[in-house]
Amino acid sequence: MKKQNILPISTLIVLLGGQTIINREIRHDFDLIEIAKEGLPKQALDCLAKQISFSNKEMADILNISERTIQRYREDQRLDKDASAKLIRLAKLYELGQETFGSLERFNGWMHSHVPALGGKRPTELLDTSLGYEIIERELIYIEHGLFS
Repeated sequence: MKKQNILPISTLIVLLGGQTIINREIRHDFDLIEIAKEGLPKQALDCLAKQISFSNKEMADILNISERTIQRYREDQRLDKDASAKLIRLAKLYELGQETFGSLERFNGWMHSHVPALGGKRPTELLDTSLGYEIIERELIYIEHGLFS
C-alpha cells in the first residue's frame, strides 16, 4: 500500500510555525499522528492563532481547554495529545481553505463571515466539533467544484 502525501506539506508546516518549531519532517499523515502524540509546542498554537486571527479564547474553545490553561503554557511546553491533534486538524482545514480560496486572507474572511449554506452561521462557530469540521470541509469541496449550496 502506497503512503499518501498530504497537500502541500510546506503550508501546513508554515501554519504551525515552521520547521524550527515543528522540528520534524512531515512525509505523510502518519507523521502527523506521531507529532500529535508527542504534543505540539505552545509556539505552534500561538503561530497558528496569529496567522488565522484567532484570540486565545477562540483557540481555547476549539481545543476544548480553558483560556487560562493556554495562558499558563510556557512557549516551549508541549500541548497534550488531544489539543495537538485538534490544532493539526485546524491547520489542515486552513491549508485546504487556502488552496480553495487562493489565499489565507480570503479564506479567513470567509471563515469569519455569515455563510447562508451554513444556516447563516460563521464557519468559525462550527470548529468546536468534528461534525462542524466535516460540514466546513464539505462546503469547501462544493466551492472548489463551483457548487454553491
